[in-house]
Amino acid sequence: MENLPGWVTVQSPQGPLPAFPVVLGPGEREAIALAQELAADVLLADDEAARREAQRRNISSQGTLGVLDLAAEHGLLADLPARYQAIEGHQLQGEQETL
Repeated sequence: MENLPGWVTVQSPQGPLPAFPVVLGPGEREAIALAQELAADVLLADDEAARREAQRRNISSQGTLGVLDLAAEHGLLADLPARYQAIEGHQLQGEQETL
């Protein structure tokens, strides 16, 4: 995680990880645990199982495409269709069907 912009903060959960479904990978588990620990406003997750688990834990979640939509809606992102085309070839788990 070298060369990250200055506004990015890398943080791990402080406490032990709670029990999670086995379908979640370590990154999703840590992200959900950290969101819970910080009482985050929203969890950014493209993995559908991670979003379901976040919802089960009353954590609001948003996928990449939803973030792009919100950014465009607030005038922070121009040419949304071009952005969709730029990521169309990438596998966004849980969101590929919306492209």
